[in-house]
Amino acid sequence: MQLTKKTFYIGLAAGSLLAGSAVMAADGAALYTAKKCNTCHGTDANTPKENTTYPKLGGQKEGYLLAQLKDIRDSKRTNGQSAVMITQPDGMATVSDDEAAAIAKWIASQPAAAGGAKTAAVAPYTAKMCQTCHGPDANTPTVSTYPKLGGQNETYLLTQLKDIRDGKRANGQTVVMKAMMDAMKVSDDEAAAIAKWIASQPAK
Repeated sequence: MQLTKKTFYIGLAAGSLLAGSAVMAADGAALYTAKKCNTCHGTDANTPKENTTYPKLGGQKEGYLLAQLKDIRDSKRTNGQSAVMITQPDGMATVSDDEAAAIAKWIASQPAAAGGAKTAAVAPYTAKMCQTCHGPDANTPTVSTYPKLGGQNETYLLTQLKDIRDGKRANGQTVVMKAMMDAMKVSDDEAAAIAKWIASQPAK
């Protein structure tokens, strides 16, 4: 009888843990905090700790966010500050697919951050055919796994542009963008002009 009771209570505890995990997985806001995402990206996912080198995330496309979360967790994306997300205690290294999906869903539901007040010429963006995939406003991507870009931090944008061009970031759809950047022969100055213009656009 004692063994039966023990087995019962162990089973009950396990069931409670599983139920708790299911609830947590469904609550993207709680997971966002539990996995320490707020430490670098802010409580609203739009006030990054390093406000030039970390991205604003709120309002980003859910499919893109999920793809990046899983690629960073699985070490398919390792450029820039990605390593920080893996080494953060209780961070991305411990996130399941369901949890990543819940986090991505919550971030995508947040209001997008306002764009920068800078002014810049659109010419480099269109001349290098960026609108082909990201839309004329940098916020209407043609594929769900492509990001909205308008209003993003200028330094972050420039870092990603150069890392993709130089093969330092090669996850997901970046192979398509690298091929385009190679074909268009995008220089450092042109990449800087593109980043400046995108950062100046209203986020949507």
